[in-house]
Amino acid sequence: MEIFTEDLLKKYEVTINNFLETFGAGFRIVDIGTSNEKGLPRVNYKIQIGNQKISLGSQEQAGTQPVFANTLSESDKRTLALSFFLATLSVDRKLSEQIVIIDDPVCSFDQSRRRSTHKVLRSLAEKAKQLVILSHDALFVQSLAEHNEIQKLGVTILELRRSGPEYSVLDICDIEERVESEYKSNYRTLVKYVDEGEVVDKKKVVHAIRPMLEANLRHRFQDSFKGAYSLGKMIEAIRTSVSNNPLEVMKPKLAELDDINEFATEFVHDSEADGSLQQLDGTELKSFAKRALAVARGI
Repeated sequence: MEIFTEDLLKKYEVTINNFLETFGAGFRIVDIGTSNEKGLPRVNYKIQIGNQKISLGSQEQAGTQPVFANTLSESDKRTLALSFFLATLSVDRKLSEQIVIIDDPVCSFDQSRRRSTHKVLRSLAEKAKQLVILSHDALFVQSLAEHNEIQKLGVTILELRRSGPEYSVLDICDIEERVESEYKSNYRTLVKYVDEGEVVDKKKVVHAIRPMLEANLRHRFQDSFKGAYSLGKMIEAIRTSVSNNPLEVMKPKLAELDDINEFATEFVHDSEADGSLQQLDGTELKSFAKRALAVARGI
């Protein structure tokens, strides 16, 4: 095992360092060797940063001298681990028969390393029989899954969903829903409830009305709501707008906006302690959700 490990690391040293360079790591591995501690083989190598070589060291040494643990950032440590793993795969003659699983490949990575990882994983997906990526980063998953090279290979996105109080199940993931903005999320909630007739939590619906309208109006009149962050203040800005102000076009909607704001505000800070959400009438809620969508759509 010791001989195999030493030979393996020496064989992969160039490849490992090439991956480190690809990730912009700013360090490389040198002086690879093995030792035997307590009857178990151990891999030894050093990290070279500039002209300085830093050993793996121990917890005791970390308190008095530069070692692996106190020199590399979490991102650097993950980059090194990923580079070792990718180097092993790169010389695997049976890679086309292998199912490769990688857990959280971009955790702690900055944008540059994320881009490099994106490219490396696309290449790996073409070479392996199957590539499985576990990640909490929905944006990275979406970006990778929607790339043309990955689309040609075929891709399935799954997520863990709660199923009862003690269990979770794997289910198809709507990745767009996972990464959409708060505005899109609130808008989608109202559309599901009003237009598509889905059964949506009433609390979620009523809490989506005001922020959806606030984001919609702020986007449509980007230079006209300076300092007006709430729907109430936006309504006041519309009410007091003067001639030639873009907000003038919204004045015919003032009564509608007042009604919607008054209705939705009642539930903004509601914690259900007074039971108001339980008393929320579904017909009334659907009416106000529909009216809010009409304003957002310019109807």
